[in-house]
Amino acid sequence: MNMESTQMANPVEPYPKSDTVAFGSAVKSRRKELGISQEELAERAGLHRTYVCDVERGARNLSLHSIVRIAAALKIAPAALFGGFEGVSLSN
Repeated sequence: MNMESTQMANPVEPYPKSDTVAFGSAVKSRRKELGISQEELAERAGLHRTYVCDVERGARNLSLHSIVRIAAALKIAPAALFGGFEGVSLSN
């Protein structure tokens, strides 16, 4: 058995990075519209400040629960945070 046949193919990313970046950008934009800090948003949403920072950078793949909490803290419908997805490819 050669080495190539025992190696696994590179796994596919679990989610496109552009999705989390687009969502994070929407969160950051809305937070700035409200004139609040990441710390204030985190407090309102019941999340840690570093988590909110990661969300805004696109470094987190959020659960629905976290999306709803953040949207409520931003006084916006959760769907409104997905407005920047027009250019994001939904195919693998």
